[in-house]
Amino acid sequence: MPYIEKERRPKFEQALKFLASNIKNKGELNYVISELVGKWIVANKLYSYTGISNAISAVHDAELELNRRILVPYEMGKIAENEDLDSIKDILSALELITGKVVDDVLITKAEVS
Repeated sequence: MPYIEKERRPKFEQALKFLASNIKNKGELNYVISELVGKWIVANKLYSYTGISNAISAVHDAELELNRRILVPYEMGKIAENEDLDSIKDILSALELITGKVVDDVLITKAEVS
Protein backbone atom coordinates (compact mmCIF):
# COMPACT_ATOMS: atom_id res chain seq x y z
CA MET A 1 0.00 0.00 0.00
CA PRO A 2 1.31 3.43 -0.84
CA TYR A 3 1.16 4.74 2.67
CA ILE A 4 2.25 8.28 3.35
CA GLU A 5 2.69 9.95 6.71
CA LYS A 6 -0.66 10.68 8.32
CA GLU A 7 0.25 14.37 8.71
CA ARG A 8 0.63 14.74 4.92
CA ARG A 9 -2.71 13.18 3.97
CA PRO A 10 -4.91 16.24 4.71
CA LYS A 11 -2.85 18.18 2.16
CA PHE A 12 -4.34 15.99 -0.58
CA GLU A 13 -7.84 15.21 0.76
CA GLN A 14 -9.72 18.26 -0.52
CA ALA A 15 -8.34 17.92 -4.04
CA LEU A 16 -8.98 14.16 -4.07
CA LYS A 17 -12.58 14.57 -2.90
CA PHE A 18 -13.14 17.25 -5.54
CA LEU A 19 -11.72 15.08 -8.30
CA ALA A 20 -13.54 11.93 -7.15
CA SER A 21 -16.90 13.70 -7.06
CA ASN A 22 -16.41 15.23 -10.53
CA ILE A 23 -15.02 12.26 -12.46
CA LYS A 24 -17.99 10.68 -14.23
CA ASN A 25 -16.52 7.85 -16.30
CA LYS A 26 -13.48 5.73 -17.10
CA GLY A 27 -12.27 8.16 -19.77
CA GLU A 28 -12.28 11.07 -17.35
CA LEU A 29 -10.51 8.98 -14.72
CA ASN A 30 -7.86 8.02 -17.28
CA TYR A 31 -7.48 11.69 -18.24
CA VAL A 32 -7.02 12.79 -14.62
CA ILE A 33 -4.49 10.07 -13.86
CA SER A 34 -2.54 10.77 -17.06
CA GLU A 35 -2.52 14.53 -16.50
CA LEU A 36 -1.55 14.13 -12.84
CA VAL A 37 1.39 11.94 -13.77
CA GLY A 38 2.39 14.30 -16.60
CA LYS A 39 2.12 17.39 -14.40
CA TRP A 40 4.14 15.62 -11.67
CA ILE A 41 6.89 14.90 -14.20
CA VAL A 42 6.88 18.54 -15.37
CA ALA A 43 6.67 20.05 -11.85
CA ASN A 44 9.61 17.98 -10.67
CA LYS A 45 11.55 18.21 -13.96
CA LEU A 46 11.82 14.45 -14.19
CA TYR A 47 12.95 14.51 -17.81
CA SER A 48 15.01 11.35 -17.70
CA TYR A 49 14.41 7.67 -18.22
CA THR A 50 14.50 7.16 -14.45
CA GLY A 51 12.05 9.97 -13.73
CA ILE A 52 9.54 8.90 -16.36
CA SER A 53 9.96 5.24 -15.42
CA ASN A 54 9.34 6.07 -11.75
CA ALA A 55 6.13 7.89 -12.68
CA ILE A 56 4.88 4.97 -14.75
CA SER A 57 5.97 2.55 -12.03
CA ALA A 58 3.90 4.45 -9.45
CA VAL A 59 0.80 4.06 -11.66
CA HIS A 60 1.55 0.37 -12.13
CA ASP A 61 2.09 -0.11 -8.38
CA ALA A 62 -1.24 1.62 -7.70
CA GLU A 63 -2.91 -0.75 -10.18
CA LEU A 64 -1.42 -3.77 -8.42
CA GLU A 65 -2.47 -2.45 -5.01
CA LEU A 66 -6.05 -1.79 -6.09
CA ASN A 67 -6.18 -5.21 -7.69
CA ARG A 68 -4.85 -6.92 -4.56
CA ARG A 69 -6.91 -4.98 -2.02
CA ILE A 70 -10.23 -4.60 -3.87
CA LEU A 71 -10.58 -6.79 -6.96
CA VAL A 72 -9.11 -10.04 -5.62
CA PRO A 73 -11.35 -10.13 -2.51
CA TYR A 74 -14.36 -9.39 -4.74
CA GLU A 75 -13.37 -12.17 -7.14
CA MET A 76 -12.78 -14.64 -4.29
CA GLY A 77 -16.27 -13.90 -3.01
CA LYS A 78 -17.74 -14.57 -6.45
CA ILE A 79 -15.75 -17.80 -6.71
CA ALA A 80 -17.09 -18.84 -3.31
CA GLU A 81 -20.62 -17.96 -4.42
CA ASN A 82 -20.50 -19.65 -7.83
CA GLU A 83 -17.62 -22.15 -7.50
CA ASP A 84 -14.37 -21.95 -9.42
CA LEU A 85 -14.08 -22.62 -13.14
CA ASP A 86 -13.50 -26.27 -13.96
CA SER A 87 -10.46 -25.37 -16.07
CA ILE A 88 -8.89 -23.44 -13.17
CA LYS A 89 -9.51 -26.38 -10.84
CA ASP A 90 -7.86 -28.68 -13.41
CA ILE A 91 -4.86 -26.37 -13.85
CA LEU A 92 -4.34 -25.96 -10.10
CA SER A 93 -4.63 -29.72 -9.59
CA ALA A 94 -2.08 -30.33 -12.37
CA LEU A 95 0.28 -27.77 -10.84
CA GLU A 96 -0.05 -29.53 -7.50
CA LEU A 97 0.96 -32.80 -9.18
CA ILE A 98 3.90 -31.14 -10.95
CA THR A 99 5.18 -29.08 -8.02
CA GLY A 100 4.11 -31.31 -5.16
CA LYS A 101 2.75 -28.20 -3.42
CA VAL A 102 -0.80 -28.14 -2.11
CA VAL A 103 -2.94 -25.61 -3.92
CA ASP A 104 -6.22 -26.32 -2.12
CA ASP A 105 -6.03 -22.97 -0.34
CA VAL A 106 -6.67 -21.17 -3.65
CA LEU A 107 -9.63 -23.37 -4.53
CA ILE A 108 -12.86 -22.16 -3.00
CA THR A 109 -16.08 -24.06 -3.35
CA LYS A 110 -19.67 -23.32 -2.44
CA ALA A 111 -19.50 -25.99 0.25
CA GLU A 112 -16.81 -24.05 2.10
CA VAL A 113 -18.98 -20.93 2.23
CA SER A 114 -22.11 -22.70 3.45
